[in-house]
Parts: sequence; C-alpha cells; structure tokens
Amino acid sequence: MQSNNDKGIVKECVRLSRRTFVKVTALGAAAWAFCATRAEAARNWLNPRQVQQAAPTPLDSGAKVAYTACLGCNARCGMRTLVKDGKLVKVSGNPYHPYNEGFQPIAYDTPVMETLTLSSPVCGKAQDVPHYLYNPYQRSFCHGSDLVDYRKRSA
Repeated sequence: MQSNNDKGIVKECVRLSRRTFVKVTALGAAAWAFCATRAEAARNWLNPRQVQQAAPTPLDSGAKVAYTACLGCNARCGMRTLVKDGKLVKVSGNPYHPYNEGFQPIAYDTPVMETLTLSSPVCGKAQDVPHYLYNPYQRSFCHGSDLVDYRKRSA
C-alpha cells in the first residue's frame, strides 16, 4: 500500500527537463567519441605488426639455412637454423635427422628446397638457442679481440 507521498517522490525522480536530457545526451556522445578514438589509438599501438616485422622464413631473400646438431643435452638432435643478416633468428628440427622424425627421416636424396616447408619437431632447449646465444647477461671471457687472463688479476 503506497501513500500519496511516495507517488510524489517517484514522479519527481523520473521528471527530467528537455534541456537536461539534451545536455546529458550530448555529454554521453562526446565521451563515447573520445573513448572510441582512444581505443583505436591503443589498438594500433598494441598491434605487434606495427612494432616488429613478421618472423623470417627459409624462403625469404637474404635468409640462409644451416643444418647442425643441438648441444642442449646428450641426444644431439638435428637442428635446422635460419640465419638472417648474420644473426640466428629461428631454430627448428632437421627433417633429415632420425631423432626429429621419430626414426623415420625423409630420404637423403630429397632436395633441400622441398624440405624447407616441412615442419620438424625440436625440444624447448633447442628452441631457446637464440636466447642463449644473444643473452646480454651471459659471462664473456673475451673483450674485443683480446683474451682476458684472469690469473694476472689475482696476483
């Protein structure tokens, strides 16, 4: 059971002048437009393709493929490395190596160009070789071309 006094409060709360409605609508539209442009700017800023290039592939010009063995453990799995501009950029498994193909490697007479698109598994230790190689915090015993003799420092 509502009293007449309660109905009056509800009428006053719902009551909105035309001028206030236009002001609130204009303010909401301006806020939405501002946020939309900021969101678009943030989306462009967070796009990784705006910051870095796509990962090189063996078929890119200037990229060289080198086959080697991983030294991460005693297994010595085969690795196919991708070198671009003199820097190791990617490591994958060697499809010619029996460890990487479940002891069923591809035939050795298969042309290399046909194998560049094949994927071959390799473990996480081999995947981390570029990080290990170019780690800025690794200990360096060579400074320039001169070897450092640490025995002389202790004397």
